[in-house]
Amino acid sequence: MLSKKIKKLREDNHITQKDLGNILGLSQQTIGHYETNRAHPNYETLSKMADYFNVTLNYLFGRTDDRKEEVHSRSDQEKTLKTISGDPDLLDIWNNIKDRDELIIMFRQVKDLQPSSIKRIIRYIKIVEEENEDEV
Repeated sequence: MLSKKIKKLREDNHITQKDLGNILGLSQQTIGHYETNRAHPNYETLSKMADYFNVTLNYLFGRTDDRKEEVHSRSDQEKTLKTISGDPDLLDIWNNIKDRDELIIMFRQVKDLQPSSIKRIIRYIKIVEEENEDEV
């Protein structure tokens, strides 16, 4: 499924395998392998593809036919906002992460947790991101 999506997006955008390879910092051969299912892109490459083609990772993986599916529903967003509304630090963190596909998918999975657990998850994400910044 992924291989077909990559090829379709590339063709829909009227670019060659070589062009897409140049955009992603890969060879034409690598793009060809992705399109024939002989190789699979890593997460970083998938993210770059999704950004370039303006689609979600769910679309690339064939989980939805909607290119810009809202994976974190309005009611889920409202629940999270209500949960963290009294904490400006958490609200700031949420505003920085709410549109990241990989985190939205995670929040969809844990949306039924208690508010205190949701707050801990958001705080944990901030800690991990700060650790990553310190390592760079």
